[in-house]
Amino acid sequence: QRRANQEAIDNLQQTSNSASESLENTIQQNEALTKQVEDLQAAASEDQQTIRDQQDQLEELGQQVNDLTRSAQAMDWFWQINEAYVRGRYTQARELIAGMGTELASCLPKESVTDTDRFSPYDRYQEICAALGVEG
Repeated sequence: QRRANQEAIDNLQQTSNSASESLENTIQQNEALTKQVEDLQAAASEDQQTIRDQQDQLEELGQQVNDLTRSAQAMDWFWQINEAYVRGRYTQARELIAGMGTELASCLPKESVTDTDRFSPYDRYQEICAALGVEG
């Protein structure tokens, strides 16, 4: 009976040791999985920030495209106004100025890109408006 009890105790001890090892393995796996989750959350957070940054850049580029489009439209009007004024077609120049409007006129470049000490398109437009007695 003593031998049977000893065998039962040994079996229980082996089972206990096996359960302890299994528990330790489970804890280690849990810690590894927790670390993986933290790493994935950090990566997801970085990805979300990258997406936000790219969306901001996209909006900024969209605004630049819009500004350049408006500037090109304003220049189109300006060249027609300047041409009419230079040819002495003052009524036509006034009509074009009215059609262009002040909002689009504000999109004209305010700096000359040529190194000729000439007016910028905006300054020339203002000069024409003043000469025609029109508010620009």
